[in-house]
Amino acid sequence: MSVWLWTLLGILAFVLLVVISFLLSHAECKIVIQKSGRHERIWIGIRMWYGLFRWRYEVRSVQFKGVKHVDLGVKKKQRLSPVNQGKAKLKMNVDLSVLLDMVDLLNWLKVVKVDTFIWDTEIGLDEAPLTAMATGAVWGSVAYGTGLLTQYLSFHTMPRLQVEPNFQELCFSTRMVCISRVRIAKATAAVVALIFRLQDFKGGHKVWQNIQSKG
Repeated sequence: MSVWLWTLLGILAFVLLVVISFLLSHAECKIVIQKSGRHERIWIGIRMWYGLFRWRYEVRSVQFKGVKHVDLGVKKKQRLSPVNQGKAKLKMNVDLSVLLDMVDLLNWLKVVKVDTFIWDTEIGLDEAPLTAMATGAVWGSVAYGTGLLTQYLSFHTMPRLQVEPNFQELCFSTRMVCISRVRIAKATAAVVALIFRLQDFKGGHKVWQNIQSKG
């Protein structure tokens, strides 16, 4: 065999090893969301291919300044005729079926493994009874939101949840930390399967066309 053929085989073998190494590696993602009073912070860090690729993004003090009016598209109260009521009911049923199919598609997120999930909240109101009631309501919301996440993500450790009442002052602060990872090969296969399923389910073809047009 000639030298050029051995060189070509060596290059192909090297490329194959690089591709296999990349597919077997993990993509790690860390998300930190904090709010204390008027100060907000969102931090996202992604680490891929054994740390060779890193990406970080941070946003601080997200405030909507200068927003005086938001038009929600409802100009006035309209009286629906029986025909319009039937159309609205049909549209609602169709939208609900599409929504249920979209929720079913979220099962592909099971390939994401959550190693750490922390959600701490501190709340205090003017009066102790109100603080106690608000603490219970926040506990319920935190538990419900975390329960939804556990249905679609693979948690390898128990979530650490804490809601602490503050009977001394008026305050509200919360912090969420999520560290997750996914194998590149599984993520790639899940995305490909999601694309095919997205084209099959009800209304999915139109959704896929909208994704392609925005891309």
